[in-house]
Amino acid sequence: LRFIVVAFASAAASILGILLLPPGAPATLLWMPSAIGIAVLFLYGYDLWPAIFISIFAILFLHNGDLPFDIGIALANTIEAALGAYFLIHYVNLDPMLARLRDSLGILVACIAPTLVSAFGIVLTSYYLGHIGIAAIEPNFAAIWIAHAVSALSFTPFFIRWLYRPTFTNT
Repeated sequence: LRFIVVAFASAAASILGILLLPPGAPATLLWMPSAIGIAVLFLYGYDLWPAIFISIFAILFLHNGDLPFDIGIALANTIEAALGAYFLIHYVNLDPMLARLRDSLGILVACIAPTLVSAFGIVLTSYYLGHIGIAAIEPNFAAIWIAHAVSALSFTPFFIRWLYRPTFTNT
């Protein structure tokens, strides 16, 4: 059930991102699958990565119809989510309540570094498949990275805190 919920949430976020894609722009203004992926893999485990990959791939394939390109983008987004979650689990030891300064700084790094990797992967996929020329690499990289980083920074802490269900007791 969790797999299906994650897949539908990621698909809905992908559709929203595509709807917010300005005409002729290299990247969408908001890419919430970045935030959903990091939060879900952090909270519920790495075994949900196929839900993220399949949902992003399916929506992109329905939109573009370019199999290698869509696989490359979905793979870059999945790696981004896995790297962010791995960093939060193994290096930050993140408390989902986000009560410490260490948690906030960890979220900051976990949302910036993996989005760099993802943007790099998407731009390389676009270049090697002939979607962009060499002159468009830098502006596309910047646009993709900014969209992913801003989305992850804005929504990952919210999703982690919102999806984490602590048990409160009356004392």
